[in-house]
Parts: sequence; structure tokens; C-alpha cells
Amino acid sequence: AASLALSAVELLGLRPFAGVGLVLLWCSQRSPISLTAFWVRFGGFVTNVIYTIAYRRRHPNGDPHRKWLDFYQIHCAAHFEVNGSCQITTLARMAPPPTVEAVRGAALQLQRRHPLLRAALCRENGSSLNTPCCDMVFMDSLQGRDVEVLEHECTLDEAVEREQLDPLAPEVLGWRLAVCGEHLLLTYHHCFMDGVSVMTILEHLLEALDGPALKGCAEEALKGCPGEALKVCDGEALKGGVVEDVKGSTPEGEMAPPPRDDLPWYAPWVILPGLKELAALRAEGPPAWLRPAARAAPWGERRLKQARRTLDADITQRLRERCRKEGTTISGVLAAAACHVMAEVVGTRDPLRCKVQVNIRPDCQRDPHTLGNYLGNFRCTLAPEQPLWELARQHRAELQQHRRTGRHLILAVMPPYPYHMQLAFGEKSHPHPADHPGIGNDLGISNRGAFSLATQSHSITAVHWVRQHRGDSDTDFLLLNACSVNGVLCLTLCYKHPIVDEATIVAIADGLLDRLVVAAGVPEDVGAVGVAAGVALGGGATAAGTAADVAALPGVNVADYVAVP
Repeated sequence: AASLALSAVELLGLRPFAGVGLVLLWCSQRSPISLTAFWVRFGGFVTNVIYTIAYRRRHPNGDPHRKWLDFYQIHCAAHFEVNGSCQITTLARMAPPPTVEAVRGAALQLQRRHPLLRAALCRENGSSLNTPCCDMVFMDSLQGRDVEVLEHECTLDEAVEREQLDPLAPEVLGWRLAVCGEHLLLTYHHCFMDGVSVMTILEHLLEALDGPALKGCAEEALKGCPGEALKVCDGEALKGGVVEDVKGSTPEGEMAPPPRDDLPWYAPWVILPGLKELAALRAEGPPAWLRPAARAAPWGERRLKQARRTLDADITQRLRERCRKEGTTISGVLAAAACHVMAEVVGTRDPLRCKVQVNIRPDCQRDPHTLGNYLGNFRCTLAPEQPLWELARQHRAELQQHRRTGRHLILAVMPPYPYHMQLAFGEKSHPHPADHPGIGNDLGISNRGAFSLATQSHSITAVHWVRQHRGDSDTDFLLLNACSVNGVLCLTLCYKHPIVDEATIVAIADGLLDRLVVAAGVPEDVGAVGVAAGVALGGGATAAGTAADVAALPGVNVADYVAVP
């Protein structure tokens, strides 16, 4: 009966009510179930329906310059407003070094080109972000302001620390630029933007730095009001003054709808945690270690730590060709190598639990350059006893299986807390860093893909992601972020300190780099020559040695890495 009811509401187009049928279907398949849990879920979906109907009645035809937030985004925005969670900084090393004036001018052109980059978080009825039944929360591309561009005259690690601890402004949807020497820092809120969006922004930023204006855009439109500039420039490739439509563009400067609007019926909108819990969270304010007194602590006492490594373009190409020969991908070999390294460094033979982020733009039928948060997640388990290439192929097979079943889409719409945690939100206690046993066998992996970021006058040689852990989650103590820029593989390990000590992270980062070199089939006489290790934890480090040295490492089985004739 629940299945028939669910099909009926889907055919009738009453999508908000589909969640009620899903709850009934879920209840029919799980026994026993708490009556309280059922009514909590049912009440959440009723709230969702009321909110949706109320908004669409007030804005029946919509506004091309506005995009309303789904419940997941409201949930994240509420936590962002309270404790600044999901704030990520991207480090891009540029050649030649950028100047603040040039970056500021290019950023203004980007805001005219992409409405999302000028949008502001707005709400009606004068309440707060954590009362969705009363507030109409939306993004408005005409209410934002110019993006902030800062200049840091300090070390790169200190600049990253400042960017991470300085909360983003909601007036420009939470993104900011900064210049520190040869590096450009782009800090953004992960709820509204993902890594692929950041790479698109960097690509368009280079184009803006390479020319005086947006290629072909009328000067009058650029000097006019923001709304007119958006209508002229958004969603069009302007080449030589000829306007050419781009697949996936939106007319009249309209921002692309959220990815969850295109998801199938089995990925419904989600419920928020209780309003009382969010109100209590707001009343408590930021955690003690985020308050001004804690921010003034010395660098060594803070929790933001990362290790950055890069792999030479030639070796990366060798690795890519070897992956094609073995029937796997760079993401698969990264997960497999990380599994072996962590088993060796941490000293455990337990399976590695990986949470892998997936780009769902193809599933949502979006253009690859669409800005927004289009990330799905899937989990897989890798056993360190298996050979490296077998693990890599297993990783790829599980990803393909998740894509066929659409499970990664369901996880994409889930809030940061699973349902069982929403029911006991007030009772959930996060362990103190000193009480946590360590990183264990959990790893978060995100591979943004391969990009070419170079123009005639500017180029980006390396990109690294740094994520601040705000204490709002007791998972993902170790995150591995990867991307390929102009053929160079860039790796970043982010971790919580003092849960994980510096020596452990350096050992994991160096071990991962060494195994990738061996997996690429680099000859022994070449070894790791050409492998450049980026600045790690405030000091320079260089990965050196030969393939024979790597093979001599404890726990390395050469047969797992040697190419099959």
C-alpha cells in the first residue's frame, strides 16, 4: 500500500508529499520501531510541506534573481551562522605571483559573470535561519556586495589559519579571496560551493586576469547595475562579440536550481533537527576553542593542521596510464595506497573505512562548469591484506555499483547528522580531542579531478584544499584531498590536532607519495627524482630516494606494485 501511494503522489507531481509515503514504507520494512521516532519523522515532513507551500504561494512564478534554499542548505546555513562549520580554504600557487589590485578587478568581473558569486543570503519575516516555518530563506543576486579581497603579509600557514578562523560574510554567500605571496587563497562555504565549482572559478579568474574585460561583454553592461550585467553576461560564451549559448546555461541571469530539484523520487528532502536544539546551539554560541581568547593561542596549540604534497607531471602521467592498464582510476589507487600506508603507520590490520565524495553533476544533468554544491557520498571498506591494484579495482567497482543504484544521491541530500542523531540531538556529546584514541581506520577521500589552469600570461601550478574542523563532527579526523592541475597531482592531508600528531601525518603523507611513485612503475635509476613535496606544516620537505628504497620499506609488497608484463 505504501508503495502504491508513493507511486501515485509521484505521478500527480506532489513531490513534497512523497516523503510521507517513504516514511510509511520505511516503517513497514523495519520492526520494531519507536512510536516517538515515527511521529518525529512524520512531523518533519509535514513541516517540509508547509514550508514549501508557503514559499511557493508567496512567490508563485519565482524570481530569476532569487533561488530559495532547500532544507539541507538551511540546516547548514544555521550551523554556519552559529559556529562557522563547513568553511574551506583553497590554496592556488600562481605564476607570476598575483597582485591584490589585479585579483580584485578579476573578482568583480567574475561576480558579473556568475550570479551565485554575488548572491547574498536573505530571509523574510525578520526571524533567524533556524526557524524555517516562519522564514523564507533564499539567495538574491541583486542584494550582495563586492567580494572581499585581502592581502596577508605573513607565512602561508599563518595566512591559512587566519582565513579559516575568520568567519565568512553572508552578504556574498560566504566566499572571500586573499593574496599571500605567490598564493591565491579562496575561502568558501561548502554548503553552497564544492571543489569543482572552485576549479571553475579559478579557471575563469585566470581568463579575467588575462584580459581587460569579460571577452566580448559590452562595456555599458559592465558599468551598469548588477542586474543588467547579470542578464547580459551570465550563461553565455562571448567570443569576438558573438553570443553563443552554452549547454546548461540559465536565461536572464537566473541562478541554476539546487541539485536536489533534479533528484529522483527516492531522494526526498530531509527534515531538520528540532528547532529547540538549534535554538540551544545558538544560545550556547561558538565552542570555547573558537572564541577570541582561543584564537590568540600560539600556532602549535591550534587544531588546524595539514600536509601538502605534489607529484611530478611525468610520474602522474605514468600513474594514469598504469591505472588505465589495470582497469581502475587515480581515485582507486589513492584509496588503495592510503589503505596500505595507514595500516603500516597506525599499526592496525582492520579494514579501512573510506567516505568518498562523488560529483553528481552528470546525474543532475548539469553542465560540468555549473557552480553550486553537487556532491554525493558513498562509503566503502578496503582490507589492507589485499594487493594494491585489486583494492583499486574493488574501489572502482563499488563506485559504479553505487551510481547504478543511486545510493550516492540519497547520501547527497542527507544533513551532516544521520536520522538517529537527529532524534537524540541534545544527547549527542562530542569527545574531547584529548580523550579520542586517534585517527583509527577512518579516512575521507575527495578527488576533484584533472584540470588545465593556464593562459598566455598566468598559470596555476598547484591547488590544495584545507578544511577547518569546527568540532561539530566526531568523524573524518583524516581527510585526503586530491586534484590534478596541468598534469601535476596535488595531495592534501587535513587532520585534527592534537588528536593526530605531526609525525604520524608526515609518515602517512610521505608513505603515500612513495607508494604512488612505485605504482607508477618509475625505473630504479630514476626513482623519486622529480617528485616534489610541497611545504608541510611550516617547513620544507623533499621526498627523495629510489624505487628500491621504497621497496625496502616495511609492509611493502613489491609484487603488488610491479607492472604485469
